[in-house]
Amino acid sequence: YYLFKLIPPHALLSNPVDCVMTKFIRSASNKVRCPIFCVCLTPNGRRLITGASSGEFTLWNGLAFNFETTLQINKNFKCKILFIEYL
Repeated sequence: YYLFKLIPPHALLSNPVDCVMTKFIRSASNKVRCPIFCVCLTPNGRRLITGASSGEFTLWNGLAFNFETTLQINKNFKCKILFIEYL
């Protein structure tokens, strides 16, 4: 229900109060607990990728909130994630 009504913060620049989430849906944790620096949803909203301070990229299932795969990069990286729509 809330997935379809979720609007990205940049769409609400005229009223920043609307960007605050007020309902806690679910929490999920990876094997190693560490701060997450960047998050990006796939264009269809079914998957989520996170970049952590430990140097891991984790691909999450956006519907079941479990992780599908984890990739270790290195500990000194700068995080920027971008999904590209496939034709």
